[in-house]
Parts: sequence; structure tokens; C-alpha cells
Amino acid sequence: MSEKKEQFEKSREAYQKIKDMPRSDIRYRLYRLRVNKEVDANDGIREYYEAQPGFRGFDRFAVEWDIGIDEERFTIKRRLLSELEEWEAIVRQHIT
Repeated sequence: MSEKKEQFEKSREAYQKIKDMPRSDIRYRLYRLRVNKEVDANDGIREYYEAQPGFRGFDRFAVEWDIGIDEERFTIKRRLLSELEEWEAIVRQHIT
């Protein structure tokens, strides 16, 4: 089996494990992976997102990439601002 097909199969199996997870649970596990904490190896999160186009490492989650909302929670979305930059913009907006 080719490497690409094998990666696709892993991703498909991982999707079956995470398809009913709420977005908040997925993001929690992604944050844990970002700080190199152990995440349940059987939850499928690591395998699923590593196989996605645009994946640049868990250390870049919420900095360069994030996940979509609702059904798009299974898709990597490129961030224009990091979470910190986004938060600072909101605070500045409400202070002035």
C-alpha cells in the first residue's frame, strides 16, 4: 500500500473515532497536543489532523491554524491572527 493511501486510511479510521466529538473537546485535545501533553492515543485526534492538508505541527495550533466551526471542525483553517493577537485586538477595541 502506498504511503499516501495508508495515510488516507488512517485518517478515515480516525475520523470515525472523532466524528461525534463536540468542537470544544477536539480543541481541548489539540491544545493538549500543542503543549506536548499526553492525549488518549485511541481518540483519533493526532492521526486525523496529522493527515490533513495544511497541517504544520501541533505547536502551531491556534497560532497559524485552527479548526472550523460545526461540520468544518474537521477541516484545518489558516488563521490570520494568532489567538493572542485576536484577543489583544478585542481588548483594545473595548478600551478605547
